[in-house]
Amino acid sequence: MTNEQTEVAIQKLIERMNRIEATVMQNRPVVDQLGSAVDAAIATMTRATETLAARLPKSNG
Repeated sequence: MTNEQTEVAIQKLIERMNRIEATVMQNRPVVDQLGSAVDAAIATMTRATETLAARLPKSNG
């Protein structure tokens, strides 16, 4: 591969990385919403588990 071919390949990689970065930044609000939804689901499951655990009979062990 010549220096010119290497420079062209590097430029194409940079352009591709820039497009990927733009896509990621564009989708960031969606990712943030998903993160919030997952946090809420975990909190709900934790409360449900605590509620169920409180209803279990206490062991004598």
